[in-house]
Amino acid sequence: MVKVDPDGTITLTLTFPWADIKASYSQALKAKAATTEIKGFRPGKAPLEQVAKTLDQSQLYQDAFKELFLKVYPQTLTHHHLDPLLPPDIKPLHSKTGEDWQI
Repeated sequence: MVKVDPDGTITLTLTFPWADIKASYSQALKAKAATTEIKGFRPGKAPLEQVAKTLDQSQLYQDAFKELFLKVYPQTLTHHHLDPLLPPDIKPLHSKTGEDWQI
């Protein structure tokens, strides 16, 4: 959704389906697992479930979201013929686990 304020500020509301977030999270976890060392396993060979327990979940979700955002944001700008002068000010509107996220 695109909203243009009288002062020229453009507000985009983007929705990210949970399935996309979950897939991106899995990719972020696999990337971290490749370099994470866990006792009893060769580097990068520990089960993903064990790796996930040792990592900061919020950081993994941030990495996953960043990856998705960097794909979707330029596409949205092109689709709506927008050429912003400043970088986006990102504010989460809804970001619960298991539900679609909105910014």
